[in-house]
Amino acid sequence: MNIGDTTYDKIEDYLNGSLSEQDRILFEKELSTNTDLANKVSSHKIANEVIIQQRLLTIKSMIADEHSKAIEKNNQIKYGIGGAIIGSVLITALSYYYTIKTDEPTVVNQNTTSIVHLHPSNNNSLKNISKSNNNSKQNSSINKIEIPDSIHQKDLHSDHILSIPDENTQVIQLPQKSTIDVFEQTPTEVDLCKGISIRADMEVKRTCEDESTGAVIVSNIQGGKVPYSIEIIDHEKNILQNRSLPSGNYTVVISDANKCSTNYSNIEIKEKICDKDYSFNPFVGEVWNIPVYKLNGDLSIYEKSGLLYYKQSITANASESWNGYGSNNELETGYFVFIIHYSDGSSQRGSVTIVR
Repeated sequence: MNIGDTTYDKIEDYLNGSLSEQDRILFEKELSTNTDLANKVSSHKIANEVIIQQRLLTIKSMIADEHSKAIEKNNQIKYGIGGAIIGSVLITALSYYYTIKTDEPTVVNQNTTSIVHLHPSNNNSLKNISKSNNNSKQNSSINKIEIPDSIHQKDLHSDHILSIPDENTQVIQLPQKSTIDVFEQTPTEVDLCKGISIRADMEVKRTCEDESTGAVIVSNIQGGKVPYSIEIIDHEKNILQNRSLPSGNYTVVISDANKCSTNYSNIEIKEKICDKDYSFNPFVGEVWNIPVYKLNGDLSIYEKSGLLYYKQSITANASESWNGYGSNNELETGYFVFIIHYSDGSSQRGSVTIVR
């Protein structure tokens, strides 16, 4: 099945337009009368087209994958910046809260009296408050002023500043029945998700037949509060790993930082016939398992030079294999291109390498 080097070079130069005018005329004259040569040129031309298409498909697949990765990386960067901003806001809010908490008045309740440490902001509001010392071993005592029952909570205004006691603090002792009530206001619950609508663009990546290579690519998310989370849920309510999805219908759930979410139902992932590369070693008993498909078809295997090396019919849904031998019962190592033409007009292409 191998072509001589001279003939192979002439076919290659003829198809590439590299022959001189005189050599081209002589070659075409021979081509018109030599059926075997015409078949070789036709096969060589088909093989070249198959190899070129295979390379273009591989490059296209690589570009699509890089595009998907770039979109996801962009979303991650946006979420990271949003998270940093939210973190800064929370830290500032907590610092302010604890500052206010520190400045709140201190009220000490004892068994018989309620003691409030009071600094009057007006010098004329309280008089005759003084401090005296005694000769005992105890610390400095503080003179106390008894407040009559006629003084109620309403007489204590916000311009009297409450503080933590120390040895220089003036103390007013209130009777037990004079109390200060503290009222705590319960915050009103707010529905953070009211009126929130989360929108996004979605691109569905089809899965190769009988494989789990599908994905739903979500981008340009708007609405709600960052960062966002995305879940892919199947019909059995299972949460699946994106980029490893088989064919079927899915629900995409997008949630924001406040747990507000929007569901996108009936996202369908379909199958496609993917170009595949295979290799096997027939010298140790290995065979190539021909891809199974739901339709009948014809398998053609070409050498790298473009010559038809092997051909057979395949049956729908049948498990068939190839042992590496050519139509003339020869066994060669190297790179081969295969094409399967199905009865509905579709086809599958790829390569198979015989190693030793």
